[in-house]
Amino acid sequence: MSIQDLKDLLNKNNIKPSAYCLPPDDYSVCDCVYYLQPAKDGRWAVFFEERGKRSDMTYHATEDEACRRFKEIFYPKLAE
Repeated sequence: MSIQDLKDLLNKNNIKPSAYCLPPDDYSVCDCVYYLQPAKDGRWAVFFEERGKRSDMTYHATEDEACRRFKEIFYPKLAE
């Protein structure tokens, strides 16, 4: 799964973009949001941020792993 595949899936399921942040979007759009973004070490980071505090941070070696983890924690019942 790619980031574009994930965006398409979220859009197909009427998930508002203000609820999440995926590359290359701006990472400061709201106070409470789920993120998927490249980490400085080349891996992918998936986490929740509320008012500047990050939690539930996980790192993934590939974009596919990160997208699947994002989908799993953000909204596990999304249709494929």
